Amino acid sequence: MGHGFKSLQPEAIKEAACQAREQQASEDKRPLEVAYFGGTFTAFAPDEQERYLEVAKRLKDQGVIDAVRISTHPGHISAAICGRLAAHGVDWVEVGVQSFASRPLRKSGRGYDEARAREACRQVQQAGIGLVIQLMPFLPGATETDDVESAHICAAIEPDAVRLFPTVVLRNTGLFDLMRAGRYAPATLEEAVDRCALMLEPLDRRKIPILRIGLQASEMTGAQVEAGPYHPALGELVRGAFLADRLADFITARPTESVYRVCVENSLASLLTGHKGRSVNRLQRRLGGAQLDISAKLPGTHGSTTSARRWTGGTFEIEDYTSYLTVARASHGD
Repeated sequence: MGHGFKSLQPEAIKEAACQAREQQASEDKRPLEVAYFGGTFTAFAPDEQERYLEVAKRLKDQGVIDAVRISTHPGHISAAICGRLAAHGVDWVEVGVQSFASRPLRKSGRGYDEARAREACRQVQQAGIGLVIQLMPFLPGATETDDVESAHICAAIEPDAVRLFPTVVLRNTGLFDLMRAGRYAPATLEEAVDRCALMLEPLDRRKIPILRIGLQASEMTGAQVEAGPYHPALGELVRGAFLADRLADFITARPTESVYRVCVENSLASLLTGHKGRSVNRLQRRLGGAQLDISAKLPGTHGSTTSARRWTGGTFEIEDYTSYLTVARASHGD
């Protein structure tokens, strides 16, 4: 549960957290967290870290908050650092890996390579802390192969969750200067949707939750996006494209029908129809313009094919487990 408190001193965090808890409706069961984002937390001076960690731990021990989360840089993670975080009750460490390909990491001046990125993730997991990996496709020098392979490596590490942040160009940054000098070409929205959809495939196969795709407006902290694939509904666009591609792969591997009947839960209907019909159009292009008959059913029947059993031919069931999508053929008959 986010509350947009920025630049709070440790002494003010308790007041802000208590206020947030009081304002939370009694029926709102979402967890309340203290999250230290927006910088490399573990690069702070140890005594500064202690101040912030201690107040968060007290709030958690008192039941005011449910969890503590930090984000940091792979170069500032060690077994000792993870031990200190665990001792202070940190539940989640989000590691800004960005890529597991050494070339884009080097060209972006990240200060570490693939081996260091893997080791940082391993140390967080070994400390018993929840691991969230942040990936940033379209870094300078990154190819589609680099980004998709990074997603495969990420999936093999089996983090608790992932965030995908396609690179955008902000004013007054080094990347902005590279772009103006003609040394960096930002991705288009369509390119970002296509590549992120490819990156979802290995993560979906391991059933790894995707917390977010693309930056939120609140995460921009007043920065101005000059170029790149920034879109407020980027996550929906990517998930819709991924769903359309999985359906197309499944359908084209089987005998062609004159009409494809697709049954989805209500929660997925908007993904499949897509923003301004993008996902359906994508699916139809993949199927050579075939006719689609899309129906929705009520939620709460995960794994059930009751609605689909009445149909024959190309009938498919899409199950939504909230954080990932699974496409499976519906069973026919009893």
